[in-house]
Amino acid sequence: GASRGWRGPGPVSRSAPRGVGIVGQVMMTLELEDGLAASILADCAARAPAEACGLLAGHDRGGTIVVRAVYPYPNESDTPRLNFSIGRAALRDAMARAHDAGITLIGGWHSHPHGAAVPSRRDLAATIDDDWVMVVAASGRDGWRLRAWRRHDAGPDEMPVHIPAAR
Repeated sequence: GASRGWRGPGPVSRSAPRGVGIVGQVMMTLELEDGLAASILADCAARAPAEACGLLAGHDRGGTIVVRAVYPYPNESDTPRLNFSIGRAALRDAMARAHDAGITLIGGWHSHPHGAAVPSRRDLAATIDDDWVMVVAASGRDGWRLRAWRRHDAGPDEMPVHIPAAR
């Protein structure tokens, strides 16, 4: 993937049970600041039936990974209805934007317009490391929804997602 070289904030416990988003001994939750979930979902809906994609920037706030910015980028895959690819130029741009905002890249997001909001084997293989957050959005009977994941030796670990009420 285009994002090789980025390293996350620390190791994920290899003994963490699947499905609970545990890093070390702390349960990790993903929080999307005001309007960011809606922004991701709107972009996914607008680009369907192709997969939409982008990068996430934010910080770790003691057990909560807070997403403070989402950066949508063109899907550079040769088969955009089946896969996504974020180019190196987009990665460099996102790193610079995050740095200027005083935050760091923490993960990426993409859509599965015709599938579940669960990472595929290809998605998991493309993650940088176990600290990289992967948000997957999918379209269903009730509209678009998103879920957050981290890679683990045994497969993906789902992270609880918190979207604060609008202020």
